[in-house]
Amino acid sequence: MTIKKTSVFLMLSICFQSMLASCGQKDPITLPTPAPPPVRETPGNSAADTWTQKEFVLSTFFAVPGSADANQYRRILTHTKNAGINLVELPFISPEALLVALNVAEEVGIQTLAQNTQIYSGISGDGPVLSEQKLADEVKFLQRFSTMEGYYVWDEPFERNFNQVKELNQLLRKYDPGRLAFATLFPSYGVYNWEEGEYNWENNSYAQYVTQYLQQVDPTVLSFNYYPYRDNKESTNLIENDLWKDFGYIRQKGLEYNKPLWYYFQAVSIDPEQAGVMNLERIRAQMYGALAYGVKGLSYYTTHRSLLTETFEKSALYDDLAVLNQAVRHVGNLLFNARSVQLYHTGISEALRAAYFLDDLAASTVVDKAPDNLIIGVLQEPDAGKTFLVVTNKSHGSAVNGTLTLKEHAAVSQYDPYRNQTTAYTSPLAELSLSLAPGEIAIYTIE
Repeated sequence: MTIKKTSVFLMLSICFQSMLASCGQKDPITLPTPAPPPVRETPGNSAADTWTQKEFVLSTFFAVPGSADANQYRRILTHTKNAGINLVELPFISPEALLVALNVAEEVGIQTLAQNTQIYSGISGDGPVLSEQKLADEVKFLQRFSTMEGYYVWDEPFERNFNQVKELNQLLRKYDPGRLAFATLFPSYGVYNWEEGEYNWENNSYAQYVTQYLQQVDPTVLSFNYYPYRDNKESTNLIENDLWKDFGYIRQKGLEYNKPLWYYFQAVSIDPEQAGVMNLERIRAQMYGALAYGVKGLSYYTTHRSLLTETFEKSALYDDLAVLNQAVRHVGNLLFNARSVQLYHTGISEALRAAYFLDDLAASTVVDKAPDNLIIGVLQEPDAGKTFLVVTNKSHGSAVNGTLTLKEHAAVSQYDPYRNQTTAYTSPLAELSLSLAPGEIAIYTIE
């Protein structure tokens, strides 16, 4: 039997850390001020009552440990919000700890995704014993939390769980259509891959896993994770990486099924016992690369041990990541209404271009040529709106300097994500000068 060892290890590691955090508290349960009476109206059935994404999401998995200590949660969520995170996920904690976390999130003013494995949430192959009445009662109770954005319905479902994911989604949409019913998929290493399927079942590949999920579950958003530095080797890079195979296929399917694309990126060493290789440049390369793919949401795996320390205090990277997070949200909101229409990697072989599900740069209607080691995404707003050219440096170790040549002269503006400002060039350009630090981004508007 094939087992996704990495995911199992991650889950056990997080649960163990959560238990340790719970045991170390002098006052394990410190309840905050109870949540006020319900502030959200009982949902109706009109289209206006249905959840839709309104802004770019920058989230984190495992936002708080299982201590159920409101003072600790208040400090963690305040640090997290102040660093630019606008959504926190609350998995692997007890229902009692979840209630404390939801109350504190109300005070702090940060959105949440709630997980409850007893009622409406599953993890890998295990799900709750479904009771519609229990679910309806829980939804009614949770109406009081105005900052609760949705339900974490399933973390990496197997194919055999798809019907249960679908059923939970349908019930949550029935009783609470104004909130998101969220799930995220396995990556292609482990249980499902590009050569064989679950337990080596015939005709069961990763591509079929993703496609079947879309067809059977019809999710509101299409989310997946892939941790490219999981081997913890200095030599691992994003120039050529199987991350782009998963990303390319899922991007195509998201466009085909008209689903917003969310991506979990790696911010920490997978093994908490190892210091790991993760740094600002590796994190930045993943985040900005994902924006070139047109994602509408990004999630840290995790802010614990990256943005925050093992004990959930500000880390040495906190200030730098806070600046990066704000820039990422600026870009994400700038591109929020734009659709990915063309996608290229420069300097790779034709075989990799096909394997990564990329467009052919030679056939581009926008770009003529560009330096190696870039991701170039062309995004288009609806109704002949703006065309964005998003250029990122895939390398976390080397700068890219050179010239990107357009097919023809055009009116060009450049967007600065750190200042949140756009500067228009005074005359039409056919050549754009690039100077990208490791993992950095350049954003242009082409008219």
